[in-house]
Formats: sequence, structure tokens, C-alpha cells
Amino acid sequence: MKRRRKEPERSTERTKQRLEAAAKRAFAKHGFHGATVQQIADDAGVNISLISHHFGGKQGLYRACLRRFGEQRLLSLDRFLSPSKTVQEFQAKLHILVGELLEQHLAEPEILAILLRDISDAELLGNDLERQLFEFTTKLARVFEDAKARGFLRRGADPLVAARLLYLAFAGLIQFSAHTERVSGIALADSATRRTIVESALDIVFNGILK
Repeated sequence: MKRRRKEPERSTERTKQRLEAAAKRAFAKHGFHGATVQQIADDAGVNISLISHHFGGKQGLYRACLRRFGEQRLLSLDRFLSPSKTVQEFQAKLHILVGELLEQHLAEPEILAILLRDISDAELLGNDLERQLFEFTTKLARVFEDAKARGFLRRGADPLVAARLLYLAFAGLIQFSAHTERVSGIALADSATRRTIVESALDIVFNGILK
């Protein structure tokens, strides 16, 4: 009896996952307005009516894709919010966090394409989703604020600007990763290459580029 009750739940979750995966591909390629619910349903291999049934329509599906990704990012960040006792601990935390962020974005390249296309469309995102997406840099800024309060950063450093620049720098690396690989042969998908890039970029963040 228990097994029969759980089966529809698993089936429903699989359907929603297939719809979200198909939607991410469509929104990344065609944009929200260019993608159609029929195209998404066909790609997912489900009846078109299930988009309204599970998500309330195309916009609900769109927001669900971004909301799930936003939740995953915040969960990753939450593990690094405890105060760092030393500069070395602060640096080590950022190395691990940035490495995880790169892996998350590389695992879902469509999300970054969607965000870069639509991040300024407040009406499309909606207030709740926009706040959630912005919350990542706000929380990351708190990490820098605490580090500054402990004397790890120079007095003139703005924690929110630092958090935004750090995130945008790595988002840019991912956005142009395919182009970079074609032109230079540097592949972010390679874990050793990724570690080298993270270490080099954070060295610039921590120490600057001037002698």
C-alpha cells in the first residue's frame, strides 16, 4: 500500500524535472518570449497541459527553473557564513566556495545564459525570485563585511562591491568558457585547470596586480 501511494509522487517529480530541464534548454536558446510551451512539452515528452498543472503556466515554469538553482547556490553559501578566525581561514573558505560555484554553473550552463539575458526584467522574474537571486551577493557581502571588521581587508574596501565583482568575474569566466576553449584550449571543465584559475583569480582579489 505504501509503495503504491509513493509511486505517483515519484512520477510527478520526474515529470517536473523533465519539464524544467526542457524549459532551461528552451529559455537559454530562445529567451522567455521566444520559447513556446508546446516546444517545451514536446522536448520533455509530456502533455502540454502538465505545464499549467504543475507550474501554472510558462512563467511559473520559468521561475521554478531559476528558483531551484537559486536555492542550491544559497545552500552552498550558507556553509561559509560562519566568521573566519584568521586570514588563512577566510582565504581557504573563498577558494572552496568559488570552486563549488564554478562547478554548479558548469553543471547548468543554461541557467547562466537565462540570467544574463533576463536579469534586468524585474516583471518577468517577479519580486520574490529577484530578491532570492540578489540575496546571494548580499550574503556573500556579509562574509566580506565580517572579514573587514576583523581587519582582514583594507579599510577602503566595500564588501558589497567586492562580493559582486567576485561573483561577476567567475560568471564571466563561465559565460565565455566555450569561446575560451576554442581559442586558447583552456577548458574550465578540466578540474586541474579550474583549480589553477580559481587560485590565480583569488590571488588577484587578495593581493592585487601591482608590485
